[in-house]
Amino acid sequence: MSTWILQPRDPLLTRDGRPFGADPGSRARSLPVPPPSVLAGAFRSRLGPDADGQYVYTLARGLRGPFLAELDAEGDIGRLGLPAPADAILFGERGPERIEPLISAEVPDGVVTDLEGLSPLMLGKQAPEKPAPGAPAFWSWDGLLQWLKKPASGNWSGDWKFEAPEAEVRTHVSIDSTKLTAADGALFSTEGRRYAAGRGSETRSLALAISPDDEAGLSEGWGTLGGERRLARWAKVPKALPDLPGDLLEAMVRQKACRIVLLTPAVFEQGFRPGWLLAERDGVKPGIVAAAVRRPEVVSGWNLATRSPKPTRRLAPAGSVYFVSLEGDEAAIRAWLQAMWWRAVSDDAQDRRDGFGVAALGVWNRAGQAGGGK
Repeated sequence: MSTWILQPRDPLLTRDGRPFGADPGSRARSLPVPPPSVLAGAFRSRLGPDADGQYVYTLARGLRGPFLAELDAEGDIGRLGLPAPADAILFGERGPERIEPLISAEVPDGVVTDLEGLSPLMLGKQAPEKPAPGAPAFWSWDGLLQWLKKPASGNWSGDWKFEAPEAEVRTHVSIDSTKLTAADGALFSTEGRRYAAGRGSETRSLALAISPDDEAGLSEGWGTLGGERRLARWAKVPKALPDLPGDLLEAMVRQKACRIVLLTPAVFEQGFRPGWLLAERDGVKPGIVAAAVRRPEVVSGWNLATRSPKPTRRLAPAGSVYFVSLEGDEAAIRAWLQAMWWRAVSDDAQDRRDGFGVAALGVWNRAGQAGGGK
């Protein structure tokens, strides 16, 4: 599959869902990465209508993403920025200094939990202090790949950190429609995320990367994206999304288990618990053993067909980690892992086409297997 980038020219406004209006003191806050549905809508709108002026047929055209991307001097993807995995806990008094993995543990006899049959997660080593302040929300792909291959105790590497787009606040005033002048005291503000380089000492150039299932009809150039229909540049880039490394694949096959790390938020009918992902198929029966899931994200939208708001939905957030066992022969498990690599795993087929629940895979440790440092 090809890779495309969208680089907003001005600060991108994608609200986080909190109430907002032109009321004195109100503020619209933007997410660091837009929900997948925002990019899916922009992608299908850019493909254009069919001969009857309808966009319905494009709903079958899916994509993977969005992912943060730092561009190099040639405009290609230099580094990918992905959500920090929920099974990695950073410690340090003044900031991240060392990393500890969460590992699955057996429930002792006589102990009752509300984990709905799942195993609890615990730190591989005792940590008397609180988690470090300022833990990064995004990691570089190089760092995340190492964590997928070896979730081990060790020193935190600052090279793994990936800075999200900078927030930029703009102040506005409400206009009195009867006088066409500023309404007294009616100041409000909007917060956007700046991707393009060139402001002050800013040197990084960021973009949003997506990988369409079918790029036929997709053109480079300028289009609109997010709130207030701000301009964004579409461009196809040479660099593809990462392939599944052979050593990681074979390690998961030997374990007959894997970690599922969500790179975009996922939509599951049972809240945090996957459904479609755990269905038996092609000779492989997955089973969820444990899960590290932070507080849910919320998404809504606007239905153009019915001209009404879409229902509000709670999502398993990006960075969630599922510890999954795999029953089947090695050949079937290998094929299953290859099919699931960077694939959307949400329950509904349309949500998967929209990019909800794209996942990477990694090995996982049980109690007593935390491993050594990096």
